[in-house]
Amino acid sequence: MHVLRAFPPYDASQFERSRALATPHHRERLADVLPLRAPVRDAPPDTASLLRTLRALHRRARDVDVQRLESRATAELAATHVPSVIALLDELQAALLAVAARYGARGEPDADEALELDALLGARDTAARVADLAIIARAELAYRHERLREVPADACAWDHIAAISSARRRALRSLALVERAICDHERLACESSWRDEALRRSLEIRRVYAAFRRRLDLARTPAKPGVRARMRRAGVSLAVLVGEDCYEHLRTSDRRTIRALQASVRDWLRVNGARADRFSICAGERIWRELHDFAERTLQVNDRAELREHDAATLQQVADGLLRLDADADVPSTLRARLRPLAGADAGVDDCIGAPDCAPVPAETLRAYIDRVITRQRLG
Repeated sequence: MHVLRAFPPYDASQFERSRALATPHHRERLADVLPLRAPVRDAPPDTASLLRTLRALHRRARDVDVQRLESRATAELAATHVPSVIALLDELQAALLAVAARYGARGEPDADEALELDALLGARDTAARVADLAIIARAELAYRHERLREVPADACAWDHIAAISSARRRALRSLALVERAICDHERLACESSWRDEALRRSLEIRRVYAAFRRRLDLARTPAKPGVRARMRRAGVSLAVLVGEDCYEHLRTSDRRTIRALQASVRDWLRVNGARADRFSICAGERIWRELHDFAERTLQVNDRAELREHDAATLQQVADGLLRLDADADVPSTLRARLRPLAGADAGVDDCIGAPDCAPVPAETLRAYIDRVITRQRLG
């Protein structure tokens, strides 16, 4: 997270205010994507109008189907979809500017004071906090706007998809956070919670990735005569992964790898499915190694900040429960139930979660698994 330097009061020009908030990476180019001065208004929109606008923009950003974009030609992405997302960001920038105008700005800050978005989320509930969040979100979106505009002319389809996905994700996050800040300040019910939604999504992605690894049965190296069966299983496993509801929320690099592996497996099965010569087997083994490497990389989902925070609290609860058990005792069902949110975090923990209720799980066994996960978390 970049630390954003304190900025002058809101009555300064909008361009200068945004420059003060911008990270060094894109500060020099903000003049291309932000107006030099805030538009003059007789009066800022009321809260109800602002919330209606923000929620309408949230629906439009959510409706950008990044999965469907994977089947579009590069020319169509550049000519149609990228300009559409740029237009959406323009409207969102205007809405955030209206939010800042509605709630005003902070007083002159101390010279050494620095602002960070996460710190603002935990700050006191004030009108200035709402304005600060809106302006910071606007400066962050300016970078995504610039990135969309500057995709090279010779870029491939996935470069456009990556820029669109990044802009969409940032827009959804900004809209949810600003709406939450407004509702908290106005004592209104909020329709969205970015933190809760991000955690639910990450837990689902981790569960889906764990199921993907289990289907591949990575622990067992395929014998040469069994490569064909493994490739068929790989094709099915990849297809199931693409069909999951959370697929669109996977990292763009992961989705790109999945599609490339799908194509490799499909081509191999079409050309080599009925052959058993040395060259076809070697080609299948190479694809399998690439698939194995990708499956191992899916464990990186555990590094997401929301999952680390969630897992730390869950692991502490389980560890406290284990301390109250004798060394030779079995884990009670109530404690095993607490493991379910950790599905996908560790293969041993997954075995305990998936064990039948009638199958005992020794406390010492689970304690070793939990210690392993805690150690891995501490090492980062």
